[in-house]
Amino acid sequence: MLVYHSHFAGLLVHLTLACVLAIAVVTDVSKRKIYNWLTFPAIAAGFVLNSVLLGGHGTLESLAGFAIGSIWMILLIVPGSSAGDVKLFWAVGAFMGFKFTLWAMLCSVLCGAVHGVVYAMHKGQLSYTIKNALVGGHVLVATKDGETLKGMASTSKVGKIPSAPSIALGCVIAAYLILRGVV
Repeated sequence: MLVYHSHFAGLLVHLTLACVLAIAVVTDVSKRKIYNWLTFPAIAAGFVLNSVLLGGHGTLESLAGFAIGSIWMILLIVPGSSAGDVKLFWAVGAFMGFKFTLWAMLCSVLCGAVHGVVYAMHKGQLSYTIKNALVGGHVLVATKDGETLKGMASTSKVGKIPSAPSIALGCVIAAYLILRGVV
């Protein structure tokens, strides 16, 4: 994680991002949407805070984090993924820099997989979901067309799973792993 010159500066950055993630979780769970009015100002705030607090190094870290957050766009071909997810990771990257964002993405993918299984079990649709995932994988390989998968997702018995909770939890786990020196 980025090292700030004062405890207050680091606390300001981390609490601001925590608020952004909390709002994203609430809106994604309740409305199934991560709003631009949240993500765009958050991206700008991450850049501004790191640039002011850390100078050129902070700006470069925010840029690197933003860039690595763009990898999440690959997942837009996955049914249920949306541009709001990408913009939320851009905000995480702008606040936290390259290393944190990379680990947060990896942890978020794992959290999302567990969340998906639990959600499908809760809906009583786990076997149906596994069958669809296998069929969808074959369809994607055969057609190389993500639109077909999106059509399958729109008719899913489980429905769209909010991703902000998995992203927020992935950020918490990444912070823990980095602070403990595990990664």
